Amino acid sequence: MKYDVLRAMRNAALQTPAENLQEATRALEEGLQGFVGMSDSSGASPVSDAKTGGEFLTDEFEHAGASIDYRLYLPPAAQSNGALLVMLHGCTQEATDFSIGTGMNALAHESGYTVLYPSQSAAANPNRCWNWFEPDHQQRGAGEPAIISALTRSVCTQYKLNPARVFVAGLSAGGAMALVLAEQYPENYAAVGVHSGLATGLASSVPEAMRAMAGGNAPAAINPATLYRPTMVIHGDQDKIVQPKNAELIVTRCLGQYYQHHPEEKLVYRCHDESVDGHSVQLHEYRNAEGALVCRYWQLGELAHEWSGGDARGSYTAQGGLNASQSLLDFFDQCSSQPD
Repeated sequence: MKYDVLRAMRNAALQTPAENLQEATRALEEGLQGFVGMSDSSGASPVSDAKTGGEFLTDEFEHAGASIDYRLYLPPAAQSNGALLVMLHGCTQEATDFSIGTGMNALAHESGYTVLYPSQSAAANPNRCWNWFEPDHQQRGAGEPAIISALTRSVCTQYKLNPARVFVAGLSAGGAMALVLAEQYPENYAAVGVHSGLATGLASSVPEAMRAMAGGNAPAAINPATLYRPTMVIHGDQDKIVQPKNAELIVTRCLGQYYQHHPEEKLVYRCHDESVDGHSVQLHEYRNAEGALVCRYWQLGELAHEWSGGDARGSYTAQGGLNASQSLLDFFDQCSSQPD
């Protein structure tokens, strides 16, 4: 992986007030994490994460003639709980920016998660979007789902992680791709989280993707063979890029997948309003008769197309309100304790 040093310097300057030299220095050091300590060899290059005491590795993975760059956060060995979270960034983002904006590494340290951040290349998409809307990247055994899934398995094997505790989450286009992975490779992912994303099957071209983002596309048919995976959805009610209707389509698809394998069941639904740091939040939750989570939807008031509770030094983040990263980890922990 070749890291753009000038971009790291530019991001540090843009994200930090000029009069605050100490903060600018820290931002620059974090921006350069993908550069310092790298070598020309193919092996992962460890970079110590000063905040957590873990390691933040940079590497490249090759599979079936294709390659993908990624970053990997490893908590200290004593902290690791064997779980892996795959985090997929949104358009115009990359792995380092996404890790900073979500603040996931610090939370992963506390909870013992290993976190994998695949990074889309500008060659694959000029805006670094995952190509969730192209047929070649919507099916098993091909395109981006195949290489991300293979990378997931490789990391699990290399670091002896628990294959039953592997989760995937993403923002926007990354959320849409996370859902594709959960549908096409359900044996690899125990649950999925989607922040400001789109349901699977809404588009097969760029024009259709734009209509889907505007909330204009009809729900896609559910493949009867598709296995259900517990799903958490987070979406702001002021999102003008991916309209909130898309969150409802994800929930509907999740419930449809569950019911096609449990046609006689009646899920228990609850909804309640609350306030988090002065921000309105509405929780929609579906559980089965045994109390196991099927779907959880956080509808966030006054939130645009941003990662809720994020770090302003990252792109597409909103400070305050629901901490999306912590909410995802809480959801995945609950899913881990549920019977299959």
